[in-house]
Amino acid sequence: MLAAFGILFLTSILIGTKIFLSTEIYRSSRTINALTTQNDVLLEEKRRLEKELEVVRSRYLITNLGD
Repeated sequence: MLAAFGILFLTSILIGTKIFLSTEIYRSSRTINALTTQNDVLLEEKRRLEKELEVVRSRYLITNLGD
């Protein structure tokens, strides 16, 4: 009888640990996906701003060299 309770207790601990780890992996995966999406958006914005900066620099040089 004591052995049965011991096995039940050990099984409960193992199953609880598995559930906890599965939940943590799922949450981490969601966080990683959100951060990856945010990173992609920021990289695209950086490219756009670099192009805009190049246009502004060109206009500045054209106006100053024209004088």
